[in-house]
Amino acid sequence: MTAYMSATRPAKLQRRTLAETLLAELRQQILTGNLQPGAQLPTEKALGEAFGVGRTTVREALQGLLAGGLVQRQGTRLTIVDKSLLPPEGLDDAVSVARLSLDAIFDTRKLIEVEGARLAALRHTKQDIAKLRRLLQQMDPADRVSYHMRHQQFHLAIVQMSGNEVLAHVFERSLDILFRPPSHWRLYENKADGEMQPLAGGGREGHERIVAALASGSAADSAHAMYEHLDGVEKVLISRMEAVSEDRSAVPDGAQSAGIG
Repeated sequence: MTAYMSATRPAKLQRRTLAETLLAELRQQILTGNLQPGAQLPTEKALGEAFGVGRTTVREALQGLLAGGLVQRQGTRLTIVDKSLLPPEGLDDAVSVARLSLDAIFDTRKLIEVEGARLAALRHTKQDIAKLRRLLQQMDPADRVSYHMRHQQFHLAIVQMSGNEVLAHVFERSLDILFRPPSHWRLYENKADGEMQPLAGGGREGHERIVAALASGSAADSAHAMYEHLDGVEKVLISRMEAVSEDRSAVPDGAQSAGIG
């Protein structure tokens, strides 16, 4: 019995982690104004389907929103509270949770992609470089959904070029976490006036430096180019995220999605 109980504990921890991730996601939607004060949250069923999680996970996340004062119960539904009425420590806590998630994502991406770029510089073919350039040409900033899809393919292609099958497998299996779903992109792309934020990764041009380094065959230059790119994106996202706590009287510029680096 003891062995059985021990074996079940990781599953419970994993569910809790999903709930915390969903909680951070919903907090950011509220703080960036994507979910407006007075609006009702979607039903538990709708949230579960949108984020691909079970109702237990959704309920745990909603309890976190209630505890943090970001929503209030009206009848059977939860309604968004005006964030200007929240205590400063509540906003700071929400930003901290989102920032921790962002830190974890970019720490992991740097571990995988910097080494992937170093190996890719030594092992790529002319066809590999041609594929990267085709993907760059297809990255249209005006079509954000298509852009993010091509962008993800671009970074995956580099890790696959490394020739390390284990590294490529781990990266590919982690794409949903490391690049986040479209619902997350929308949190960070709109300014308060509704206009689109500039792409934090510099768009197509921001990725051309990586391709140039890879094509040169220099492992050191390629690793450096990838690190500088990812680190630069992370800093932009964090600075936009911190604007939430620095300017509480207006809808802040949301951080650009972690899926754009």
